[in-house]
Amino acid sequence: HLVRGISTPKLPLGKFQLLMKLNDVVSTFEQWAMWPHDVFASLYHDYPEEWAKRILPDRSLIFSFWTQVRDHPLLVDHPVKRIHRWMYRCIPISMHGDGAPVTGVGKSWGKSMEMLYWGPCLASGTTLSTFNLIFGIFATTLVTEGDTSTMQQFFLRLKWSFDTLYAGEWLSYDWMHILWPEGLTMHSKRGTPLCGAGDNKFFCLPIIYRGDLD
Repeated sequence: HLVRGISTPKLPLGKFQLLMKLNDVVSTFEQWAMWPHDVFASLYHDYPEEWAKRILPDRSLIFSFWTQVRDHPLLVDHPVKRIHRWMYRCIPISMHGDGAPVTGVGKSWGKSMEMLYWGPCLASGTTLSTFNLIFGIFATTLVTEGDTSTMQQFFLRLKWSFDTLYAGEWLSYDWMHILWPEGLTMHSKRGTPLCGAGDNKFFCLPIIYRGDLD
């Protein structure tokens, strides 16, 4: 349950190490995120009804969407156009970033977390039913100095997750482009579709980022 009283599927959590600052101590700390490609695959295989609501209510919406925006400047010479039947298989998605009060809401001592969500452009419904949480972090814990910052490390991992979504299949390497060693589950899954097969092998393309100007 992500929100009290709201039933949500039990989705996979990815554990990773992240450079952070806690009580003026800079070190790597264990964190958890709901990587978009994991959620995408889990909803398809384990929660088909939620997949239909959260990701793709009707596959005819894909062709309709791309037909309307195919001449958009963002798509000029885009490599997606070289993918077989992309206008029928490519699900457009968006990412949303914003601050959200989590402690002392409405109080002078209240604190907010920077939250990141992703969601499909084809589903309709409430924010809770169509947006999927990726990660949240307190701004006070961010390391911004030096060659490697907190968010630089995080976004490298997030890019890998979106690369996996765009490929539509499990990649053979991790976020540092290191091949998965034999014996790991990820090694055995490499090259297999995240969902479906053939003309039903869907993949995703992030086309919208939403956030406040500040």
